[in-house]
Amino acid sequence: MFTIYATKGEDVSPSNTHLPEPIFEALQSRAAQQGSNMQAVILQVIENALGAPPNTVKNGRRVQLPLVLSKHPGALRSMTGAEIDDILG
Repeated sequence: MFTIYATKGEDVSPSNTHLPEPIFEALQSRAAQQGSNMQAVILQVIENALGAPPNTVKNGRRVQLPLVLSKHPGALRSMTGAEIDDILG
């Protein structure tokens, strides 16, 4: 059994969850393979299952999205395939 702490702002809601031994061992194994920890792997699995945006957590550390800030957010213009080909050469 392990405890999940759901946080929203400063509120913390603990929830005890029992994992069958084979699932727990698979999570431990995946964490070791990724050089990560159980918390990061569990969060990754849950985000994938819920269809959450990818790459919000990497190696147990949260990142702020967007990763690259734009000087002019939302200022993209439509481009034709030919314009893209010209840029890419």
